[in-house]
Amino acid sequence: MTKKEQILSSFLRTKMNIPKDVKYEFVDFDNRRALKVYTDVAKTDKNSGQYDEEYTKFFRPSTKKITGIPRFTYDWSRKFEGVFNEFFNSTGLPKEYYKVYDEFINYDYLSDINDKIEDAIKRTNYPNTEFSWDRDSNPELKILFTNLTKEQFDDWGDFKNELQDELRGSVDLDEYNLSFRQPR
Repeated sequence: MTKKEQILSSFLRTKMNIPKDVKYEFVDFDNRRALKVYTDVAKTDKNSGQYDEEYTKFFRPSTKKITGIPRFTYDWSRKFEGVFNEFFNSTGLPKEYYKVYDEFINYDYLSDINDKIEDAIKRTNYPNTEFSWDRDSNPELKILFTNLTKEQFDDWGDFKNELQDELRGSVDLDEYNLSFRQPR
């Protein structure tokens, strides 16, 4: 990390109120400098047993469930742009572009949640449904449900409610962005 990046790092932490336990570093990425932020998934997931609300506020928008068009246009990394601009304007240093991206860490607990969801699906009226974990473009987990029939896809809300009931409070599906692949 260069001297400028050390100063920028302090500026970011102060200006953005970055929690102390959020780790980040400046790295080379695609032949340019980038800011890599490590997202401790367990601290952002209420189902993990390690949830930290203050930590989570840094990674998620103020309203967890943004709906409509803003949901698709929200870009977590863009909140850094204004702070970078302010830093370069106030210091008089030549402006540089830093790509901002995150990397998930501490997500091993998901294997237990995965097993609970698999078992609960078998007890629903949709036992052939499959799912996989993915990440959203923002540092959030996403579950993609597949292998639904056309009728099941049309009633995906019923499936979600039934699955949540079968989980009996052991997993809150609202913690994840859920998506359903339409059958062909």
